[in-house]
Amino acid sequence: MDKQAGYVNVAATVQRALTELEAQAKVKYGYARVSTHDQTPALQLAALKKAGCKTIFKDALPGATTKRPALLRCLKKLEPGDTLTVWKLDRLARGLRDLITMLDDLKKRGVKFRSLTEAIDTDTPTGRAM
Repeated sequence: MDKQAGYVNVAATVQRALTELEAQAKVKYGYARVSTHDQTPALQLAALKKAGCKTIFKDALPGATTKRPALLRCLKKLEPGDTLTVWKLDRLARGLRDLITMLDDLKKRGVKFRSLTEAIDTDTPTGRAM
């Protein structure tokens, strides 16, 4: 093998390693919420795990409650390139205005969003139009 071919192989290996590191750096977070302590988040948790979420934040509070500690922790943890996944839109926001504000904030921060039930994914052209 000549010297130039060796450099090409090294460059390709380095590029593959960088691509793998970038993929690992992008984390999928999930958020689940149930409205009462009597409800179980099992269905949401199973769907979020199946969607590849490594960390899932859970709240057991009514949707009208403005203080959702797990959601706040989740939002603080998100970094550019990460994805926030919810089972359903109404698990994330209290209303349309709240949802739009939250999605706008995520977009500005470079965080992707995905809702499993409504098939919304801001990593796709249709989802970005949302």
